[in-house]
Amino acid sequence: MLFKFVFILTLTLNLVFAQDIDTTVQKSPRKAFIYSFFPSGGQIYNGKWLKALIVIGLEIASVQQWSRYRNAHNDWSDQSSLTKHQYLEKRNKYAWWIWFIYMFGMLEAVVDAHLYPFDNIMDADIKNSNQGGQEKNE
Repeated sequence: MLFKFVFILTLTLNLVFAQDIDTTVQKSPRKAFIYSFFPSGGQIYNGKWLKALIVIGLEIASVQQWSRYRNAHNDWSDQSSLTKHQYLEKRNKYAWWIWFIYMFGMLEAVVDAHLYPFDNIMDADIKNSNQGGQEKNE
């Protein structure tokens, strides 16, 4: 069910935010930001699939741990291995991790979109580009 929802959401976002320009040259940081409202959406927009998997994996792991400690806190008894306050601290810690990973993924997607043409620019022949395509007679 979750896979179907993510698939439909991705297709919808692609139709809504379709681009008229060639994205192989430059990525829009604004669009990367908008896509990143869905965890790892900005990384997918930038074509960074490994980063997207890492971000979504960390987000899922944090949510699972948060849920685990939330349930342990709610179902606490005298036989529990930790005190109720310790479960509360662990739950809160993972809530902060959820927020941090989400914000980091958003920021990373925007920065990556800004730096998208960097490799092409650095590989360009500086000597010829400064001369405006004309050869210099020496």
